Amino acid sequence: MKSSLRRSLTLTIIPIFLITLLASFSPKEKSTQSTTGGEMTFTVRTVTDNGNYSPRHVLAIWIEDANGFVKTRKAMANSRKQYLYTWRAASDYNIVDAISGSTLNSHQTHTITWDCKDLSGNLVPDGDYTVYVEFTEKHAQGPLFSINFTKGATAQNFTPADESNFKDMALTFEPLVADYTYVMNELEVSFTSTSIGADSYLWNFGDGSTSTDANPIHTYAATGDYLVSLQVTSGGNDVSYEETINITSTSVAETSLSRSLVYPNPTKDVINIENARSFTNATYTLYAINGTVIASGNLSGKNQQVIDLSDETTGVYYLNILSDDGNMTRKIVKN
Repeated sequence: MKSSLRRSLTLTIIPIFLITLLASFSPKEKSTQSTTGGEMTFTVRTVTDNGNYSPRHVLAIWIEDANGFVKTRKAMANSRKQYLYTWRAASDYNIVDAISGSTLNSHQTHTITWDCKDLSGNLVPDGDYTVYVEFTEKHAQGPLFSINFTKGATAQNFTPADESNFKDMALTFEPLVADYTYVMNELEVSFTSTSIGADSYLWNFGDGSTSTDANPIHTYAATGDYLVSLQVTSGGNDVSYEETINITSTSVAETSLSRSLVYPNPTKDVINIENARSFTNATYTLYAINGTVIASGNLSGKNQQVIDLSDETTGVYYLNILSDDGNMTRKIVKN
């Protein structure tokens, strides 16, 4: 019996219903890229170069990309910063948002962080970046070290080998990505965060409603276009992703078909289909959430139709009934 129900829809039904079903219930393709943020942390311990002012020295740690200077993260030099030749040429002494102070009296361990934002507070593009550290104990060029990392959706973790003047180094990058997918069932939309590194969530559904759940379900009052945004945070950093989604409904007017009974729902094994009046030229199709046909067949008269789900996996399914009385879709949950 069950194998006979697995036959495909007729050619006259497939183009109409599958387009509607997949447009309404399938996860949507992204038209734009998600936003990648995160935090880079770099640690280094400096060791004397035996300059004539040792152990007194000036020091700078900064970040560059392929186009040059991005941001200074630390600059310890008030009166002798001109001797940090590499940093001076790159930054022109720019210390916006940097840790700054006077000449250092001893060598020590330095830890800096970067929130992946530029001098204007905007997230920089994904790609390759270089962290530089420079110090000098004399009125001349001093030791210089650099390390590369890639800003993107993949975490980075490096422990470079010790050098003469730079030891105990470590660089980590923890990405923070805001992104989501969604599935529509008429006016009800199930949102799923696919974010990376998020500790908290703030959804704005575009109709005045919000949620702090990771994977909320939201019901809209009417069809239309809604700008849905998701802001995720981790520590003191936050990034956002937004997308306009189109809410459509294929519900029919109040007819005998819309009063059809589909039960039990949720179910563990079978679902029953009954109609208030006799079905007229009616067919049913049960779909998995990915669009695969699970069962299909004809409905006639007032006869009860039973669909066996006992061999199917738990999850969400969609039942479509097409008849002369209209077109109805119901979400079925199997536990």
